[in-house]
Amino acid sequence: MNLVDLNINIIIDFDSTFVKLEGLEELARISLHENPRKDEIIKEIEKITNDGMTGKITFENSLEERLRLFKSNKNDISNLVDMLQENVTHSIVNNKSYFMENSQNIYVISGGFEDWIYPIVLPYGIKRENVISNKFFYDEEGMITGIDKSIPLTKTGGKTQCVRNLTLSGKKIFIGDGFTDYEVKKNGEVDEFILFVENIHRKELDNYADHITQSWDEVLAYIS
Repeated sequence: MNLVDLNINIIIDFDSTFVKLEGLEELARISLHENPRKDEIIKEIEKITNDGMTGKITFENSLEERLRLFKSNKNDISNLVDMLQENVTHSIVNNKSYFMENSQNIYVISGGFEDWIYPIVLPYGIKRENVISNKFFYDEEGMITGIDKSIPLTKTGGKTQCVRNLTLSGKKIFIGDGFTDYEVKKNGEVDEFILFVENIHRKELDNYADHITQSWDEVLAYIS
């Protein structure tokens, strides 16, 4: 039975959920490849990411602090897309047909950026209008100059606001690996939060989850 018949809407996080990696961290690695302080800066970025994903700092602070530590351009992002295409979550690759058949009721909401999210998720049949993410601004040389702060996802509670704006009917399930995903359930905008641990297991979130799954196959078994 498909999601329309079940009257279920699935909302999926991107980083460490739809793909195995954290996009912003990998962009930093690419952008810093000639920087002698690369390893030191990457460790700092990883710590900030984890603090945000476990709720120790706000997402707004996490995003600003990470972007402050490196400079990137469109060529770096093109290289990141190539990398992410090889790192789509294994069980999602195996269930591509499910995404194609249920695209009407599948959404991706991420604090990452459309520049690398669109090329990864659209081939899975997910509609462009069902993908909500952040956006960079560039200068004439293709260097990133800033982010579009009018998008709710740049701020704490952004995922909650985005789900609210969708005004979805039926049951809503958020699938993700981090605290910002759980917050949508905490704030009453979805019915369930599934903690997805195929790529990374943040055990601090175990007690917040309605269900914990190790693969997309387990997700489908749970919702069907």
